[in-house]
Amino acid sequence: MGFKGPIGYTVEFIKNQIDKSKAGDAAPAEGGPAPAPKGDAVSLEPAAPQRKEPPAQPAAPAATAASPKQPAEEGGFKGPIGYTVEFIKNQMDKGKAPADGSSAEGKDGFDNVPLDEEAIGKAGSPEQSGVPRDAANARSKRLATRAIMIMGFALAVDFTMSLMSIQPLYYVLDGPEHVYGLTFGSYDLTAMLFAPLFGYWTDLTGTFKKQIVVGAVVNAIGNLLYGFVYLADAWWLMLVARAIAGVGAATLGIGSSYVTQTTTSARRQIVLGWYRISQNVARMVGPFVGYLFLGLPNVNHGSSTGLKLFNWYTIPGWAAFALVSVVLGLFVWWFRDPTDENEHRVHPDDPMTQGPPSPERIARFRAFTLGWLLLSFLTIFSFSGFTANLFALFAGQYHQVTNQGENWRTYIGIGAGAATSAWTFRVMIKWIPHWWEERKLCLLSNLLLLVTWLLVIPYGGSTSIPSDVLFYASTAIAGFTGKHARAPPPATCFVINQASLETVYSKKVTQYADVVGGKIGRYMGAYFMASSAGRFAGPLVVAGVTRMATPSGETNYCTDWVTEPDGSFSCNGPPDQQCVITGDQYYIFGCVLYNVIPMYAVMAALQAAIGVGLVVLLWKNWSYENEGPAAAAADAKEAEPSATTPAS
Repeated sequence: MGFKGPIGYTVEFIKNQIDKSKAGDAAPAEGGPAPAPKGDAVSLEPAAPQRKEPPAQPAAPAATAASPKQPAEEGGFKGPIGYTVEFIKNQMDKGKAPADGSSAEGKDGFDNVPLDEEAIGKAGSPEQSGVPRDAANARSKRLATRAIMIMGFALAVDFTMSLMSIQPLYYVLDGPEHVYGLTFGSYDLTAMLFAPLFGYWTDLTGTFKKQIVVGAVVNAIGNLLYGFVYLADAWWLMLVARAIAGVGAATLGIGSSYVTQTTTSARRQIVLGWYRISQNVARMVGPFVGYLFLGLPNVNHGSSTGLKLFNWYTIPGWAAFALVSVVLGLFVWWFRDPTDENEHRVHPDDPMTQGPPSPERIARFRAFTLGWLLLSFLTIFSFSGFTANLFALFAGQYHQVTNQGENWRTYIGIGAGAATSAWTFRVMIKWIPHWWEERKLCLLSNLLLLVTWLLVIPYGGSTSIPSDVLFYASTAIAGFTGKHARAPPPATCFVINQASLETVYSKKVTQYADVVGGKIGRYMGAYFMASSAGRFAGPLVVAGVTRMATPSGETNYCTDWVTEPDGSFSCNGPPDQQCVITGDQYYIFGCVLYNVIPMYAVMAALQAAIGVGLVVLLWKNWSYENEGPAAAAADAKEAEPSATTPAS
């Protein structure tokens, strides 16, 4: 079953170094490694499915019978010694100039990093590295990849630009208390509904550019409408504007499909990670737009039309509209649809997938897909419910936000955690890729999300005021683990968590390319649909069950309203009895986060169950080795007592 133990790893390492010095299509030298003298011994020659090796010499029937069981490529270096050998080898290779004469920059425009353990020895040819042979095509592919990254940034930033102000604005507009979750989640509701349509359009045409351009235009329109919400004094316009913007954000799933079709399995974790990091950075930068404009004059019902249009609450809409408009022009200039002619597209590189899949293989992939999409939905549901309710938690239960200028305190932990996450992801994936790879990160990040919920539960009772240190610690872990719900999403939603979930799924789609066929866009769209459904349902449920209210459950409660000369309102009376938000003042000392203990305890239990589900599903589907129809057929025949395997 391949080289086992330190000696075998060392032999394979030396052999790979020798092979690298040979011409790509040259036959093995006469004095090269010969098959072992006994039929059952393992040969040092590559397994049969290798691309460029000449056909192997006829072998004894016993050896031939065993060959279908041998994978196209060994699982890589197993064990500490193997990891150390590979790490040293990759550090040596980083100092060498690429064979195609390009710069030392990564093949997709990013820094080179060590390959993951399923990709050992794959860095040689353009077919396996994903780099076009033609220099002009290589340059255009780098620009196209950068265009996807920048557009992902632009389409993600609007979500967190409004994150700091959306819940206070909803309270200012006196929106119905049970509809805030729907208003917040309408962005992802329409993204969920339109993601498969964009995916189908992509599969039907084989293009990406038109779909992303249409999405960007629709997103810009939605953000433009958001800029008029305060002037219109209509909470429902906020819902409509976010729903329209979400339609455009549905094309973020197309970006994942593009990465899947233009990168090799060896590079995908890196490129998908950077695609998600671009969105994570957007969601980290987004709240800082709110920070920058906290100094704007306070707005109230008596303010001028200009201030009602351009104020701290509506600036996120105007800024997102301007950013998407500018990036759209850059995207149209840089991006080229991937084709075989421009060498942007990468085909599945295992010849064992080039045949009709067996029923068992189809069933195995479908079972994994359904399980993974369900767990991804629940993970993002949990995290988005947490992030969507941060203002109500910090102001209502912790009593830490008393006016517009203090809103930054709610999200400083998320921002710090997200910044640390992006730096850690970059460093760890370069230095310890085998321990900092997507499957292990899925398990680690979900454990951290459980801690996030547990830290903010007010164990002293529903009217107790916990230490704000617990809130900052929880949100910092949330920012590190996630990306907010979309990554958020579900917003910072998980640069580590969501990028890892998506990378595992993307690699499985490639592994089962014979099952997926030409429906990559639809399968990746299904993942985006599941994640969007989680981002929609999380705020709908968590913010629907909990709300900022008095201990008896009354919202917008004031014992003595006073109308000021400028037409604005203020609340007089004992501070510890008031619970209401006005345009510029937050009367929160009489508030709690209603139903916080039962709701947050249930969410913590759900997060624990998600972690168990991930352990079980990954345990059953850990390997990325591509079994293929030939191996499946061999397994089926081997299971029959009377089965015999004919010689190849």
